[in-house]
Amino acid sequence: MIVLPIVLVSTIYDNLILWSGRFIGQGELLETLSQIRYLLHYLVVPLFIVVAIELAYRSEAKWANQFLRVSSWLLAFGLAGFDVVRNFIGLELKPEIFANVLRYVSIEPKIPIITIIVNIFVLLVGIGIWVRTKNWRWLFIGALIGLIGNALPSAQVGTLPGSASECVLALSLLLTQYNFEEDFEEDLGGRH
Repeated sequence: MIVLPIVLVSTIYDNLILWSGRFIGQGELLETLSQIRYLLHYLVVPLFIVVAIELAYRSEAKWANQFLRVSSWLLAFGLAGFDVVRNFIGLELKPEIFANVLRYVSIEPKIPIITIIVNIFVLLVGIGIWVRTKNWRWLFIGALIGLIGNALPSAQVGTLPGSASECVLALSLLLTQYNFEEDFEEDLGGRH
């Protein structure tokens, strides 16, 4: 679960750069920080799959076996590589002000296909965990918010809903992890 802090730090960085654009101002510094923001997004979002599979494993889902756990890493790296090649290499940014937020956006915006696929995957795992535990629905809710936020057209609503919804998804992953750790500690405590 070492991946979860990386995911959280990345989403915090993403939102921090969006928030600080008006303070940094237009120029090379904000553009460079925005390029890093895009790269981190392309590299880190597929790791949500790894975290979701690990959470399914911790919920004792029989399908979350060792083979699938290893495969989730391969899938995440493959999706990240695809996103970097498709969207980051040759990325050209332009400054834009949207809802009083100065940000750098792609000159040729593309639908975040990988992000939507990852959100759907985590949503399905969230449903599985909800059904399995009969009461833990927060991963499903976080993934649903992430899916809706990323499906909104950024040209009309800006990038903040997508970034904020990814933050909600990351927090739902963290809460789910925390819930399973509490359950595990209670199980250990009851055995003594």
